[in-house]
Amino acid sequence: MNHKLNIAAIQTYLYWKDPEANLTHFESIITTIPDDTDLVILPEMFLTGFVVDPHRHAVSMDGEEISFLKRICQKRGFDILGSAIVKENEHYYNRLLFIDRQGTLEYYDKRHLFTFGGEHEKFRPGNEPKIFQCRGISFMPLVCYDLRFPVWARNTYNTDGGYAYDILIYVANWPAARSRVWSALLTARAIENQCYVIGVNRIGTDGEGLDYSGDSVVINARGEVVAAASPNEEHVLFYTIDINELNKFRAKFPVGPDWDAFLLQ
Repeated sequence: MNHKLNIAAIQTYLYWKDPEANLTHFESIITTIPDDTDLVILPEMFLTGFVVDPHRHAVSMDGEEISFLKRICQKRGFDILGSAIVKENEHYYNRLLFIDRQGTLEYYDKRHLFTFGGEHEKFRPGNEPKIFQCRGISFMPLVCYDLRFPVWARNTYNTDGGYAYDILIYVANWPAARSRVWSALLTARAIENQCYVIGVNRIGTDGEGLDYSGDSVVINARGEVVAAASPNEEHVLFYTIDINELNKFRAKFPVGPDWDAFLLQ
């Protein structure tokens, strides 16, 4: 098993409702990312910004936008993670896409739709959490508003297989007005799940006038910030996740075996 994972989290502005411009922009950023990168993380709704009129801006699972990302992964040899508006079977999803270096696609549909912003009126929620693997390291990907619901992100432990995941990743369009909440909840998720947490958020102002400060961050299982992007600045946040260090901490302070055992219904 690989014990290290090189991540590159892209904190940037988004062109409002302009997938072509956003793809071009991300492609230009990705050309600067080192070849030894394992996982590139994009913000929530990286093709459009956070919009709730999906019929105008949705892509299909076999569309050119996703095919474009697959080609990048295959050419550069890393995986890409980020969410987009996807239409499937006449329904719309805020779908987190995980594309590996072979171009294989997996996905997670955002469970907690942002009712305050009207997302629930046009999108269908997901119904199950997902755990993926990148270079043999397990991670759970979640989307923005999911951050407020700790039970959905809950890690599990069993004596045979150990911890269900090692990294919790949130991609977001989280407004600057609630940046303090963003930081506090990311820290809480890291501590309570004894895992690394990566939060990737956008910057700039969207078409509705909402401001975003980014505050993208990597937090270890102790709740310590180990890497952070400067607020309100375009930044690629590089960090090497070390699972050996995580396991040493878990062994020294083994909370997992004492977690309550229950299942989501």
